[in-house]
Amino acid sequence: MSRSFAIISTVWVSVLVLLAAMVMPAYAAAPSISSFSPTNGQVGDEVIITGANFTSVIAVTFNGTSSNFILQSSSSISANVPGGATTGKITIYTNDGSSSSADDFTVWVPSSLSITLDPGYGYNAEFARISLNYSLNGREQYNGSVSIDKSGKGTIYQIKPGSYTFILDGSHWLRRTIFDLDLWEPKSLGISLANGDADGDNQVNLFDFVVLDLNFGSAKPMADLDGDGLVNLFDYVIIDSFFGSLGDSDGKTKINPIDGAEMVWVYTGEFPMGSDTGYADQKPQRTVYLDGYWMYKYEVTVAQYRAFCQSTNRSMPTAPNGGWQENHPIVNVRWQDAAAYASWAGVSLPTEAQWEKAARSPMGRAYPWGNIWDASKCANYSNSPSGTKPVGSYPSDVSPYGCVDMAGNAIEWCSDWYNSSYYQTAPWNNPLGPSSGSYRVVRGGSCYSSNDSVFRCAYRNYSSPASGESGKGFRCAKVE
Repeated sequence: MSRSFAIISTVWVSVLVLLAAMVMPAYAAAPSISSFSPTNGQVGDEVIITGANFTSVIAVTFNGTSSNFILQSSSSISANVPGGATTGKITIYTNDGSSSSADDFTVWVPSSLSITLDPGYGYNAEFARISLNYSLNGREQYNGSVSIDKSGKGTIYQIKPGSYTFILDGSHWLRRTIFDLDLWEPKSLGISLANGDADGDNQVNLFDFVVLDLNFGSAKPMADLDGDGLVNLFDYVIIDSFFGSLGDSDGKTKINPIDGAEMVWVYTGEFPMGSDTGYADQKPQRTVYLDGYWMYKYEVTVAQYRAFCQSTNRSMPTAPNGGWQENHPIVNVRWQDAAAYASWAGVSLPTEAQWEKAARSPMGRAYPWGNIWDASKCANYSNSPSGTKPVGSYPSDVSPYGCVDMAGNAIEWCSDWYNSSYYQTAPWNNPLGPSSGSYRVVRGGSCYSSNDSVFRCAYRNYSSPASGESGKGFRCAKVE
């Protein structure tokens, strides 16, 4: 009797233990995060979270904002940075109420983003420059400009009307920022993608309509103002919208109080420097970035240089045939004397890059006025065989920035040493020229020249710094 009772009791205990195991919850080990990668990102980026005991995870949050996730294994989770997330903890939750957190994932969220498109950027305004002022999480700032299209790669791209998502690739802390910009209605942004100056004379007038008439139905770039690949009625609309205006010069000027010279503003940004079709020392053509600067509108005149000589007890250089005329450009000046004048006037000689950008602009014009040689537009040997003309005598010899006589009148000294192969290794950012040399760069054609190639904006020449002959003059620049 006692033996049977013992067997029955053992059976009942086993049953009770089994029932208890069935109804009592199983307590799994708590989850733990050991690391996550990457440690920063933007909305939509994938983040891999590693650790242990992830099997029963039911939620992942980024600083309290729920994220989509995939449980890859008991030790790995793939999660995406959710919209609205801010910098803070990554936390995982399991179905039994356990959780684990890890500090700190940085979410790159723009707290402000202002965009300005500058018209007239690129050949006949087919390109646009985007100037950005960007702050991240209210702390770090990015200020600069890029030239960009819907691919977001490279330096200069055509921008056509449409709705694009632009990608700006930055350096160090600025990873990748995506923003949307609707270009179907550029006027709603206060910008234009073309300026209507089809013939490159820096004015929108009847001659621009003539250019379109002669090229209607073609794909000729100079007449395809909206960059849609065809010269059509839409290009006439652009000219009509800008009729009577200046082209792409913003007209910003000021006066140097020391010598009274008028200066024009050359804005920050990139331009195509050199030429792949010119002489060997102009190759390769490359994109160069320059900080904004002031450039003398005219070459330094005889009157201005005479005031410098009187102020510094210097002698005037050898006079040209016909003697000095006060409103003509000073010529026959040595490099050292030109540099001394610039120092006296509180400015400097322009670098070779500054000179070329001021002459051709980001549109990359072959000549200051456009891409077709016309001897009547500047002072050269065919129309000025007796020597220089008063500065500004040829108003057509004007660059998009408003610099006059960049092609003709006097050859101009630059600050750089000359090296025929410099372009092959030159920096893209504010190049200053070689550190040493035997010759200095001179730029521009002159009234003593007749070969049209020397009047091209990309043409390079050089001379001994001690040489002041052959009609060498100069203009000045000032970085701010």
